[in-house]
Amino acid sequence: MATTLTHRVDLATTDGKIKRIHVDQQRIKQGLPAVTVQSSAGPIKAGRVRIDGPSEMVHDYDNPLSCGAKVWIETTAPVYGEYTLP
Repeated sequence: MATTLTHRVDLATTDGKIKRIHVDQQRIKQGLPAVTVQSSAGPIKAGRVRIDGPSEMVHDYDNPLSCGAKVWIETTAPVYGEYTLP
């Protein structure tokens, strides 16, 4: 029987800085955790995230993020991430 290990990552910040959450299409193709949380601390990959507060979904085709994402979620609320390793 295969064993999996789940890691929980606390991405929460109380400084009110914006975090942007998007899906990395290349990581989906590789079968890796594909949700990216970008913050002032840098990008963190997760398989699942929880936003504890208000958030807003943005679609900006003409002004994508530096990674190329055209659709993302923005929030200043605490964000928690989780990923599972085989």
